[in-house]
Amino acid sequence: MGVVQRERRHGVATGVVLARSGSERLPGKNLLPLAGVPLLDWVVRAGLAAGLDRIFVSSDDKAVLAAADRLDQLVGRVLAFERSERYARPWSSDMGALREVTARLDADEVVVHLRCTAPFVRAADIRMVVALLTDKGSPEWSV
Repeated sequence: MGVVQRERRHGVATGVVLARSGSERLPGKNLLPLAGVPLLDWVVRAGLAAGLDRIFVSSDDKAVLAAADRLDQLVGRVLAFERSERYARPWSSDMGALREVTARLDADEVVVHLRCTAPFVRAADIRMVVALLTDKGSPEWSV
C-alpha cells in the first residue's frame, strides 16, 4: 500500500484503488476470488473498516467499475472512476493514474493508495498511516 499525501483537510481521508485491466500475467486479476471474495472487495472493505471517508476505484475495465458500483450499493462510500486511456496502458504509471483521480479532490485531503492486489492489508495499518499523516504532519508514508 502506498500513500500520496497533499495538504490536510480536517482529517478527511480518501482511498484510491487502481484497478487497471489488461494484466498480461493474470488476466482479470482484480476481480478474481480469494476465499470466494473478489480481490477488489477485500481492499475496499479494509479501507472502509479503517474509516476512510470514501474510496475511488479507478479503472478502464467496465466489469471493475460495475463491481465498484455494486460495492457502493452494498456498503456505501465507494465511487467508480473511469480511467482515461492515457493512464490505462500497461506502461502507465501509478502516480499518473493517482493524479488523475486526486486532481478532482479537494487539495487538502489525505489520499491513501490502496493496492487491489494486496487483499491482506489490515484496517489497522490503514488507520495508522492516516493517523501519521493527519496527526504528525508527516509528508509521506508507505506500508
